[in-house]
Amino acid sequence: MSLVGRLEDLGFGEILQILTISGKSGVLQMRQVSGSEARVYLTQGSIDGVLVEGGIDSLAEVVIAAGALDKAKTEALHAEAIAAKESFAALLSERTELDSERLDALRREVAEASVLSLFTWNEGEWTFEIGDRLAELDARELRLKVGLNAQFLALEGVRLLDEEAHDDDDFAISFSGEAETLPDFPVPDFQEECVEAEVEEAVTDDAAEQANETEGGFDGPLIAIDGDLEVLEWLKRSLRGCAHFVHIFQSLEPAVERLRYYFVRGVSPGVILSQQIPECVDPLLFQGQLPGGASTAWDAAVARLQAQGANLPLLLLRDAEAEDVPDTRPFFAVATRPTRAVLT
Repeated sequence: MSLVGRLEDLGFGEILQILTISGKSGVLQMRQVSGSEARVYLTQGSIDGVLVEGGIDSLAEVVIAAGALDKAKTEALHAEAIAAKESFAALLSERTELDSERLDALRREVAEASVLSLFTWNEGEWTFEIGDRLAELDARELRLKVGLNAQFLALEGVRLLDEEAHDDDDFAISFSGEAETLPDFPVPDFQEECVEAEVEEAVTDDAAEQANETEGGFDGPLIAIDGDLEVLEWLKRSLRGCAHFVHIFQSLEPAVERLRYYFVRGVSPGVILSQQIPECVDPLLFQGQLPGGASTAWDAAVARLQAQGANLPLLLLRDAEAEDVPDTRPFFAVATRPTRAVLT
């Protein structure tokens, strides 16, 4: 038994909601008018995995795309696993620090980003075939241990599309997760050694330029996270002309969503993380355990961002008035957060 239709009549988000509410199991196959295809695998309404033509097609590609392991080493281990007819995931867990939980987290991130990318498919046809075809995912070792909430992703995808529809300025500052049409900018390479740059407290238009002139300067999109909107406004003024896009957020989770939005499009943005961010990490998201062996919410926030990509460039916005001095080693540069007296 199968269901068929056209994306012009029933959008991807609506299809997902129907399949979720009805608890269907099977594979949703979509084909754009251009010929590109994608397959979304579901079990009782939850998404077990996604395959998009031209996208990530194996666990090895997941590991490489996330920067979790050196490309040459990943390819060598993958070839060894194929030759020995062994599980690549098992070999990774045995030979590297990528255990099964970390690998599943990487699979999840890729699957979520892939699902969200499909909301731009608005012309073409779709078919839903009822039945178990998870072997196609298992062969690529891309099957998730716990399926994604399709209804949540459907709502999130619709939200992103709605935000994009209201964004008329390709170079506008983005507030609280507003989406945009991506410009054509180069993907920056941050393989250089980390440096620390001290930026004066004064709120000046060239404040960000001083930080950008340090070794490892950044010229791609930036995601800034701070709990104070006035500080974010300061960042907006300071970074104008130093980045193609600046997205500002007052909490961590929407910033992580935007980070994944870029990653699925092959772009690696820089992240400015302030010491002053509320709701850093919800421990419930990690079943009571903070990620990366973190002992505090701040460390967990840093670990959560680092988990998105091994080479993710992080800049610390240090609070000069705070008693706690954070570990600066994960950051390629450090700037001083303006005090309330300076802002007012």
